[in-house]
This record gives sequence, structure tokens and C-alpha cells, in this order.
Amino acid sequence: MAKSLLIVFVLSVLGPTLFSTNAIAGHWVKTTPNSTGMTTMYDAESVYLESATGLVYVTTCDDDACVARAPGALFGPTQARVDCAARSISYLGKRGWGAPAHEGKEYSTNDNEYQPETSAAMTVEAMCSQKDSWPSR
Repeated sequence: MAKSLLIVFVLSVLGPTLFSTNAIAGHWVKTTPNSTGMTTMYDAESVYLESATGLVYVTTCDDDACVARAPGALFGPTQARVDCAARSISYLGKRGWGAPAHEGKEYSTNDNEYQPETSAAMTVEAMCSQKDSWPSR
């Protein structure tokens, strides 16, 4: 009986930590704030350049907490891949990699690039400006 209660207690207290589906990233770096003070963040330990495609893969986060995302939570770390040649970013979702984010208010089809000072533009700039320094896989 005491052993059962101990197991229930351990699982109720530590369970969410032990069985979290998203790992907490290790080394978050904030980009330079834009004119409104907004920043975006990336995990410097997660960044790598895929040798075969030249795409940069990174864990990003627009939430200052940047902690493991609970099921159904709106914010938390997101896997992203950046195409520096096309100056575009795609995000990993439940159905796999999405198409490059070339629509919506962050993207200007007239200029073929993200609107200045959006999180997408700041992430692309941060990843591509250091492209040659990221480890290759």
C-alpha cells in the first residue's frame, strides 16, 4: 500500500517533467531587438546546416520563457528550417514541414521578402548571417 502511494506521488509530482514531449533547449540567444523592442530567440546548440540541401535547421521561440510546450499550449519552442537563398523560413508542424511562410502580414510579395522587423525576418537574418559558422550534418 505504501509503495503504491509512493509511486502515485512520484508520478503526480514528477510525471509532467519525466514524460514531457518537448525537451527544454539548452542555450537560448536573443536577436537584436527591433524598433519596438521585440526579439526572437533561437537555441544556439540546436542550429546546424544540412550539407545536402544547404538549409539551416534551428529551434526557435518567440516566448521569453522558451520552456517545453505543454500539450495544446500556444507558445513554446518550434523547429524551423531556413532557406537562405530564398530568404524564407518553414516550421515543423503536426503534419510535417510546412511550406515556406510566404503569405500573410509578415511577407511582402512585392519585395519577395519578409516585412522588416517581423520575427520571421529577424530569424532568417540571424541564421543566414552566420550560415558559414553553423556545424554541418
